[in-house]
Amino acid sequence: MGAASQANVRLASLKKTLATTLSPRVLLPAINKTYKHTQKDWRNHMGPFMSILQEHIGVMKKEELTSHQSQLTTFFLEALDFRAQHPEVSLEPLPPILNAPAERQTKASCELFYWPENDLEEVGKTENHIIDCLVAMVVKLSEVTFRPLFFKLFDWAKTEDAPKDRLLTFYNLADCIAAKLKGLFTLFAGHLVKPFADTLNQVNISKTDEAFFDSENDPEKCCLLLQFILSCLHKIFLFDTQHFLSKERAEALMMPLVDQVTKSDHLLTSHFFVDLTYLHWWFY
Repeated sequence: MGAASQANVRLASLKKTLATTLSPRVLLPAINKTYKHTQKDWRNHMGPFMSILQEHIGVMKKEELTSHQSQLTTFFLEALDFRAQHPEVSLEPLPPILNAPAERQTKASCELFYWPENDLEEVGKTENHIIDCLVAMVVKLSEVTFRPLFFKLFDWAKTEDAPKDRLLTFYNLADCIAAKLKGLFTLFAGHLVKPFADTLNQVNISKTDEAFFDSENDPEKCCLLLQFILSCLHKIFLFDTQHFLSKERAEALMMPLVDQVTKSDHLLTSHFFVDLTYLHWWFY
């Protein structure tokens, strides 16, 4: 086993020790403090950092989770703002080439190569690390303890002065929670029908000339927003065993979804047609 492999094994062992042996009253304050430093180099550090918290939540006892849920909720509300804090794609120079001759380590040579600092895909990957960690907590909550958390997250995303990027995060989170809770998610999904319908209308360029996101990446972000909404709706319909789709809900969703077909080739997916068929079944 090489030196690098040995280091990786030791690092994995250390992460597991931190996650599984420290008590929440010791680890959680350290997590909260360390997160602020992790944001400075999020591209390399956020995934491993969140994996420690995710594993720790997985081994927390029920009474420990109940005792620390408020503290964890406060942390996640801050962490979920990651996308809103990195809204634009900008460029930063790559670091100097390691072990290169001194004459090559010039400012000019470094500026020949750039990477997107806040690339949408990279931001999305990092956001998913945070969401995976939060979902690990959600699946351990009862309906009674999850309900206030769900509405707190909903209000966090929908407050009047909230940045629009929070909607991307919230709908991504809702999609991930729906995948985990399956049929149980329909107990909460009714509160998403009107916001989903409103958002589908607001991002429909045939109905408005205004950009939804105050960003040069508005088209890409709108596509991503639609992807999260449609994926979440698909899971709600797929796992529904409680007759979730009442006539009123079907009427609220039908036209906003149909109107998207006339302007969005990227929506022509099998899931989209399954969802429309499910809605169509209600009327005919």
